[in-house]
Amino acid sequence: MRACYSARGMPSGPSTKHLPRMPGRSDLRVLRLRAADLRHVTRLVSGAYRIEVPTRDRVTVGDAVMVEVTLGPMEDEIGFDGVVLAIEPDHGARRSWVRIEVAPVDAPRLSFLLDVLRGARRGVPRRYRRIPVDVPARWLHGIRPSHGVCRTLSPGGAFVETATPVPVGTHLELELRDDPRRGPIVIPGTAVWAGRLGGHLGFGFRADQRGGPAGARLADLLRAWERTVGPDLVTLGRLRS
Repeated sequence: MRACYSARGMPSGPSTKHLPRMPGRSDLRVLRLRAADLRHVTRLVSGAYRIEVPTRDRVTVGDAVMVEVTLGPMEDEIGFDGVVLAIEPDHGARRSWVRIEVAPVDAPRLSFLLDVLRGARRGVPRRYRRIPVDVPARWLHGIRPSHGVCRTLSPGGAFVETATPVPVGTHLELELRDDPRRGPIVIPGTAVWAGRLGGHLGFGFRADQRGGPAGARLADLLRAWERTVGPDLVTLGRLRS
């Protein structure tokens, strides 16, 4: 069975954001794209799937990849693992179409995505809105502190821009320096993904707790930035570790 799917009809051109290999998973390349960028989806007799997606990244046959599909700014992404089977250059568009066989364990995820694109099911709403911010951040990784900039923030996590992303799975205390007259907001949590978001290299941070004085200060900070940016919110891409 062979069919073409897109979020709103035919694909409207790739918006794939190419990410480096994830720290801690050196054999895995990550491709992020919109639902409209899916071209062909083939369901095999075994129940597995093969898909075709556009990319300007360099991939080779046999590469392990994670494909993360964005459904919308207020819906969770759907991610699944696979292996590159074939590559077809598209010289006019300076990209390639990559045929990927989805890992059998992730076939239900792709099936859910197809149901959403058909309108048979709804995507999963995000629990928190991600608000674009510009807040200096600091954390301890190794014996020396590291510094970066928090680019998106929510009660549940953040995206931190840094030239040296923290390895996935690292537990750390993220310090947000919102007010020079006060000490930093200290939030314990975990680095859950690493890569690029909106052209910025960094890592996704998930907060372990959201209450107490730090939670109250974080809520005040979010309200202040939300008033500043208005309804034009961005999302925090989240990769499954």
